[in-house]
Amino acid sequence: MTTGYTPVGYNTGSVQNMQLGAGAIYLGLDVSSLTTSSTYAEVQALLRNATAKKLGATRGGATFNAVPSTSVIDIDDMKFPIPGATKLDSWDISLSSTALEVTETNIEWLLPTAERDAVTGAFRVRNTILPQHYKDNVVWVGKKGDGGYVVINLTTVLNVDGLAMTMANQGEATIPFTFNAHQAEGADTDFGPFQIWLFNANGVQGASQFAAPAGEIIQQENGKR
Repeated sequence: MTTGYTPVGYNTGSVQNMQLGAGAIYLGLDVSSLTTSSTYAEVQALLRNATAKKLGATRGGATFNAVPSTSVIDIDDMKFPIPGATKLDSWDISLSSTALEVTETNIEWLLPTAERDAVTGAFRVRNTILPQHYKDNVVWVGKKGDGGYVVINLTTVLNVDGLAMTMANQGEATIPFTFNAHQAEGADTDFGPFQIWLFNANGVQGASQFAAPAGEIIQQENGKR
């Protein structure tokens, strides 16, 4: 008697393809050196030399969103959406987490429109968002099950949540934040302001597909970095 085949989603490489852990967030990390020929070793060296760019300790991991808002063209007698009738209206591209470290750098990045008073040195906020209040980029980096990296770069970012710091008795202050990416002036409007790379740990050209060892860059590109 033959036994039936039970389809399952996982395979021998499933764990290696999983993203594991909370990862780390880097503020203003220059990733312009990453290309289709970048190797795992080069990415590792970039991260090792970027300790000062880390946002620091976080809680609850991080959440990346690249979510479109869509609408369907209203056509007479169309009972179901047809290809071409669905259009993209806008995108929500964001990275959110909760910071635990209260540093001058974090205050500057997490407090929208923050500026330092030239006399007192204290942080203040303007009532107007000026071009200089947008930060060049924020990068999240996490490990994969095979030891490789997932790198997500958001450009022209602003923390739209503002600074909401909660202090706790016998606990640590928490600062939730959401960096929203924006289309930079002069950027290619055909692509969104973020990039995703996947790098294998076996030294092959970085940017593997989710389920295969060889690669491509999954990219929505913005001219500003």
